[in-house]
Amino acid sequence: HTYSRAFNLLDDFAHALLYFDNIIVTDIYAARETNPYNISSKDLADAIIKLGKDAKYIASLDDCASFLKENVSKNDIALIISGPPLNDFIIKLYSDCPRDMTATPRSAKLHFCFCSIN
Repeated sequence: HTYSRAFNLLDDFAHALLYFDNIIVTDIYAARETNPYNISSKDLADAIIKLGKDAKYIASLDDCASFLKENVSKNDIALIISGPPLNDFIIKLYSDCPRDMTATPRSAKLHFCFCSIN
C-alpha cells in the first residue's frame, strides 16, 4: 500500500504477480499519503497485462469479495494480500458463504490465505 510504493515498485510488483494463476488488483490503500503520482491499481493491472498475463482490476473490496464468492471453486486457494482494511474484507468475504466453504482446513472446500501488509 501507499501511492509512493506503487509508483516506485510498479514493475517489480507486476513481475512478482506473474507467478499467480489469477490476479485481482483492488484500489491502493492510501494510508498516510495523497497521490501526487497520479497512479492507481489499474496501472498495475495494465502493467501485468502488458507482460502477457491476464489481470483484473476491481476497485472496491466489496466488489472483490462478491467476485471471489462467485468465481472461486472447490479446492481453489485464494491468497489475499492487503493493508489494514483486511479485517473488514474477511468479514465481507465470509458473510453468506455456504457452511462447507468455511470449514476447518482439513475438510475445507475453499481455502483462503490472508496476509496483512502494514
